[in-house]
Parts: sequence; structure tokens; C-alpha cells
Amino acid sequence: MKVLLALLLIVSCAMAFRVKRWDLTAKEKQETVDGANKMRSKMAKEYEVANGNKLVYSDDIKFPATCSYRTKNPVHIHQQVLWDIVHDLYKYSTPKEFFKMTDNTVLNCFNPNQKTIGCKWMDCEINGKRAHIPNCICGPEPGFQMSDVVKGDPGSECPGKVEDGLCV
Repeated sequence: MKVLLALLLIVSCAMAFRVKRWDLTAKEKQETVDGANKMRSKMAKEYEVANGNKLVYSDDIKFPATCSYRTKNPVHIHQQVLWDIVHDLYKYSTPKEFFKMTDNTVLNCFNPNQKTIGCKWMDCEINGKRAHIPNCICGPEPGFQMSDVVKGDPGSECPGKVEDGLCV
């Protein structure tokens, strides 16, 4: 009887860990904000973006019903896959292609006017295959155009405080 109970406990725990999650943990949210702000700060410095905002996490971001990403190179599905997708799309897309792909995707996080980031686990299509991944988008704007960028010293167009080249 003890063996059966032990097996039931093991199977129950294994099944619980395989259940799809839809919300990120507090730690995952903070890691997402930190990673996105690090990327935005680096971009502000490398590309002289004067108006980049530091992102804060929001649970109120509206997500599209579906998500789909197509990359030039195959990607390995893991928890940080979204950053691999961003890197591939940024590296191998023409500016016209890139800006077209920013609407309601993680790529809109390149828009310096964005102030919030939100993520949730979603079933997304990546290169034609379904994958359950943490999908992130930024707001309040749905996309990104070059006209959103103000060139100059990082943070020089901020209305107030500046941290690491980003408006706070």
C-alpha cells in the first residue's frame, strides 16, 4: 500500500509540473524587465536614442489571440527562446521587414516610447511548429516605426530622471 501511495504521489507531482502555465512567476517577471531594460539601455547607447523609456512590468498588457514567429535559423525551444527569436529577426531582417513584424509582438519592445512590458505563457507558432512559450509584448503602442526614435545622447530627451540612458 505504501508503494502505491508513493507511486501515486510521484505521478501526481510529475503531472503537476507538466501542466501548462499561463502566468509568469514574480522572479520571471523581474528577470524579464531587467533583461529588456538592459537591451534597451544598450540600444540607447549604441544607436544614440535620446528618448528611450525604462520599462516596468504590467499584468494589464493586452495580447493578441495568437502569436507566430518565423526565423531564418531554427530555434531550440526553451524558456529564453523569445530572446533567441528577437536576435534572429533583428539580425536577418531588412528594416522594412522588421518594422512590419513589430505589431503586437515582442519586437514592439524596441520602440523607445514603450513604458510597460507584459508576458504570458502562450501556445505560439514558431517556424510552423506549435510551442508553449513565455510571449512578451510592450505597451502602450502596438508597433514601432523609425519616427518613434529621437536621436541624441541617451536620455537627453527625457522629461525627468535618467537611469543608464533611459527615461524613468
